[in-house]
Amino acid sequence: MYITSSNVIKDNTPSLITGSIANGVIENILDPNFSVSLRTSGSILEVSIGAATSVNYVTVSGHVAHTVEILDGTTPVTSESLVRNNNLMFVFTEQSFTDLRIRLTSAVGDNTLFLVTCGSAFEAPLGGEQSGYSRAWLGRGLVSKAKTTTLAYPNSILKKKIPLSVTLKLSNMTAEFSQTTWQDFLDFIEWNLFFIVEDETKPESSYVCFDPNYLPPKAHSATRALNNVSLKFKCNNGI
Repeated sequence: MYITSSNVIKDNTPSLITGSIANGVIENILDPNFSVSLRTSGSILEVSIGAATSVNYVTVSGHVAHTVEILDGTTPVTSESLVRNNNLMFVFTEQSFTDLRIRLTSAVGDNTLFLVTCGSAFEAPLGGEQSGYSRAWLGRGLVSKAKTTTLAYPNSILKKKIPLSVTLKLSNMTAEFSQTTWQDFLDFIEWNLFFIVEDETKPESSYVCFDPNYLPPKAHSATRALNNVSLKFKCNNGI
């Protein structure tokens, strides 16, 4: 499990490499406001984000695409082919990009992109989860209500998308982790969205997280050298 703790491209100036803008503006892809997006006509959408120094993750959210590629200029870095429009978080060995590019390829003709982030992510110690942790990337944030006939058969159904609620608990964390990495992370999420990928080999096992509820670290029962930390938040996996 990796968790993002910075976003270094918020102030970059993106540009369109391939595709024709049908709706929105290119700057929307760096705006964490998910009410705005970029939609292009054509099967390929490629954008240039610019330079990004000493980063180990890239996220791509709210897209409509079947293949998502990360490039440094024209050099491929990583890619993923999809069945569903998941939020994606790519994790790789730390590197610097001269020109970070995102390329979306859609089989249905048009592409939509909401948000790209890039920066540093830390690996949660000891696997990063406990038994019973919600696999949010496999969940569905959907509620429904049916109206029925007098014979109790459905005659209409209303559906509404809602965010998923998750509680992350990290037990037996070192005092150093609790006082440094975790505190830096809490500083970051005070004003920023963050992302979690549960399996770094599966970019689709990720979700965008928001609305954190800060829970104070708890003392370990046997030693002051260890703490138990936790965080409640809402998330969306893109499905």
